[in-house]
Amino acid sequence: MIIHNLNDERDMKEIFIITDYKGRFGSKHKEKSFRSGFDLALLSEYFSACEIKTSYLKFADVDFRNDWKKKVVIYSSAEDCKGYYKSFIEDVIYGLELAGAYMVPKYLFLKAHNNKVFMEILRDLFFPNDKIISYKFGNLEELLANLHKFNYPVVLKSYEGAVSRNVRMCYSENDLLSAAKKLMQTPNLKEDFKELYRAHRYPPYKPESRFRKKVIIQNMITGLENDWKVLVFGNKLYKLKRLNRIGDPRASGSGRFIFDKEIDTEILDFAVECYNKFNVPVASLDIAKNEEGCILIEFQFVTFGTKTLENSDHFYIKKDGIWIIENKPTILEEEFAKSYSDFFQNNNYFNNE
Repeated sequence: MIIHNLNDERDMKEIFIITDYKGRFGSKHKEKSFRSGFDLALLSEYFSACEIKTSYLKFADVDFRNDWKKKVVIYSSAEDCKGYYKSFIEDVIYGLELAGAYMVPKYLFLKAHNNKVFMEILRDLFFPNDKIISYKFGNLEELLANLHKFNYPVVLKSYEGAVSRNVRMCYSENDLLSAAKKLMQTPNLKEDFKELYRAHRYPPYKPESRFRKKVIIQNMITGLENDWKVLVFGNKLYKLKRLNRIGDPRASGSGRFIFDKEIDTEILDFAVECYNKFNVPVASLDIAKNEEGCILIEFQFVTFGTKTLENSDHFYIKKDGIWIIENKPTILEEEFAKSYSDFFQNNNYFNNE
């Protein structure tokens, strides 16, 4: 059932917000209750201030027999175990995009959520000359056939996982093979036995791989002591300096972070460049920096952590071509509504009469 925001102004534009089966939308660090997401009443209030009325519905309530052409729809993703519900969300969002709805963000960015393989495909498409080179494999056999391509050290990443889970630093071929076998294994005794039987019964049949979890392998950027988490909400940027783990070159998940007030124009300008190239309303960017310049480590545009914004008492904004700091706290729902509203306008989503 669709729940309409109470607003009788006929000249207001309308958007549809899809919530999950628990009625949740988005991820919020300072939630009212554990894993409850955005405050939907507050979100509607701030969209209303932007002259946009909101209609809520759940993924299972989307009726594809209705006319969705040029309807503006926003949504969030899920990080459920094994991605079962996220897979359902992908079906619905892709269906709406095929039906002609304006999906914000587009389906390809949902596809990249918690999917590092597709994230790297987007890197290749949007940043073909990037400093990070990624190799993508769907099973161990493909990886083994390409061992000659790697210059060590390399980084091995499973397609899923946050805060550096399922990320391994590999300094030799032995390191890589040992880590890859653990990350890629897909044991199934019944099916494995069937495959061994088929290989014996029907030579030269080759059994299906027992290591089919997709991974990426990247060149390791050495000499880094930290990276930055940068959230971009429209023209406002929020920056968190993340120190590496002790004795470990990974910064994500270290718990060692600093809300400094350094105006690093190179980091800020690079974040804006990435944000504009992807053309999304909000972005979460992991950025590193060395003597060669800035490096985009990872990126997300759907359902990402908001601690960097909510715990910061300032933000960065560019005025008259100069980066300055505004010392004021931020309300997540307000900045989200403003960023999305500006995005709708910049992309002419409501000028479709």
